[in-house]
Amino acid sequence: MTGTGTWELPFPTALVVDEKGVVAWMDVTPDWMKRTEADALIDAVRSIIVKV
Repeated sequence: MTGTGTWELPFPTALVVDEKGVVAWMDVTPDWMKRTEADALIDAVRSIIVKV
């Protein structure tokens, strides 16, 4: 419930947050049947990893 007496289905969302707490990448879709693929998440994480 949303506090208004109605039901809402949240949007599937995937976030990658960097070490400073900033959203570095996100994928949001209104289609609850569509989910972010693992490869996309892995690529997003790899893109923000600082290589030493």
